[in-house]
Amino acid sequence: MSDTTAKPKFNFSLFRQVMALVKPYKQVFYLTSALALVLAPLSTYRPHLMQVMVDEHIFKGDIVGMTRLTAIVVGLLLLD
Repeated sequence: MSDTTAKPKFNFSLFRQVMALVKPYKQVFYLTSALALVLAPLSTYRPHLMQVMVDEHIFKGDIVGMTRLTAIVVGLLLLD
């Protein structure tokens, strides 16, 4: 038999406890939260850069463009 009672998706009391533990590290917590929000979309952009690198620079032999995109990809990897 399956349990038909719905469990809450978010536990607010547990969240309050976690936030109480985070309070001494508030600045670090806000910084990491902001970085996570900014870097998440950037990580989805990396495969597109690889495609552009292969299609437009490697196949055409454009060393300068390939080097530029490689530097951008390495920069994104360092940010992640």
